[in-house]
This record gives sequence, C-alpha cells and structure tokens, in this order.
Amino acid sequence: MLKANKLFFTSFLICLFTGLMLLFLNKFLDGNVIWVGKLGNGGQYAEYCELNQFSKFLRQPMNSYSNLAFLFFGISVVGLGISDYRIKNTGNPLFGFPAFSILQGIYFCYLFLGSTYYHASLTWTAQRVDMNATYALTLGLLGYAVYRNSLSFIKQEKNLQIVVITALLVLNYLFVYIHLIISSTILLPFLFGLVGIQIAFFLYKNTKKFNTNFLILSIVSMIIAIVVRTLDVKKIGCDPLSIFQGHALWHLLTGMGGYFMYLFYRSEKSFK
Repeated sequence: MLKANKLFFTSFLICLFTGLMLLFLNKFLDGNVIWVGKLGNGGQYAEYCELNQFSKFLRQPMNSYSNLAFLFFGISVVGLGISDYRIKNTGNPLFGFPAFSILQGIYFCYLFLGSTYYHASLTWTAQRVDMNATYALTLGLLGYAVYRNSLSFIKQEKNLQIVVITALLVLNYLFVYIHLIISSTILLPFLFGLVGIQIAFFLYKNTKKFNTNFLILSIVSMIIAIVVRTLDVKKIGCDPLSIFQGHALWHLLTGMGGYFMYLFYRSEKSFK
C-alpha cells in the first residue's frame, strides 16, 4: 500500500507541475502565432461546447487541462510495470508481463500528449495524433485480452509476449492510415466489441479469479462518458465559457474506464 501511495503521489506531482506549465504557456503565448496549419473539425466549427479561443495557447482550455487524467493514469501504470520487474511472479499473467504494463502506461501518456495537442491547437495534424493515441490505448486493452486467452494454448510465455508487444507497435503504426479510411464511429465500437468478446471468453471458466467490480466500473465509466460526450456535441446543457465542460468530463471518464480495465486484468488470482 505504501508503494502504491508513493506512486500515486509521484504521479500527482508530475501532473501538477505539467498543469502549471500549461497554465503559464496559456497566459503568455499567442495561439495565432504558435499553431499553424489546416484546422481539424474542432477548429472549423464548434464541434464541442467549449468556446474556441484562437488567440490563446490552449484554444480549448478545459478540454486541454482535463487530459492530465491520462497522464496521471499513464505514469501510475508505467510505475506498476516497473515494480513488476522487481517482484517474484505470483502467477498472475499481467504481473509476469511487465513490458505490457509499461507500454500501456506509455499509451496513456501518448493520449495525454495527443489530446492536449489537439484541444490546444485544433489543427488537423493534432487531431490525427489524438485519434492514433486513442486507438493505441484501445489496441492495448485488446492485446492483453488476446494474450491472456492465448496462454491457455501457448505455454511459451516470453515468446508470446514478444509477439504481442511487436504486434501492438505494428498495429499502432498501421492505424495511422487505417483510421483515415474507416470512421471512428465504426472502428472504435468494433475494437471494443473485440475486447468484450475476448474478456467474455476468459471469464467463462475463470470468473472467480477476477475482481469483476473493476470491470463493472470500467463499463459504467465508459457508458457515462459516451452519454456526456453526446450531450456536449449536441450542445445540451451547454455553457461555452464554463469551467465545467462535457468533453473535459469525457476525458476523465474514459481515462478511468481504461484504468479500471487495466486493474481488472491485474486483479486475476494465480493462473498457474
């Protein structure tokens, strides 16, 4: 517990410093000078409720600051992965696969960078980075579920781990182009559907080995996030100048959903 508290405190301090840095940049830098290039959806029209402030470094301030949630979870997951290298494997497949935790934590941090870049600049390039980071995190959740199911058939864990990490990196690169061809309204639900199928498969005979409360929290967080985002896009209950923004809450809830899913994977009792 002490190590976990220290890890969360470290994550909090890094996020606090990063948030203050963003606040400083937003006060002194001109967005019209810093951000150049073709605008993305959020810059071409009012995609979200928050008012676009093109003269600011953070053109959508609250939608930018809220991405700190991804950074917090990312640093925490990387820290857990590093700690897994130092402890004897308890038989939990995730504890025995620290490279995945580190990569998934990096994906959380990547999403922090991508989404902050997009909501700060509202450029087309930033929107592409944001979406690629979103797919990276989702593919990570899918990749571990596939790995967990494959352990029932493949006993060479280390070789399988290399394959999974390599596949995730290659897929993340390919999705730079794939997401330009297939709409996110199709691609993201498809990927989450695959995650659900994989989870249902390994839960079928192993339900008691997992803390399914984390799975429920993940699903509930994602459902609320979708509802909140929909209301924000449709401008229902919208105040463009408020510090409370629906899309900012979407960032927090989706970050929690991804983190709870990771904790669900991590909650498995001894596999061996």
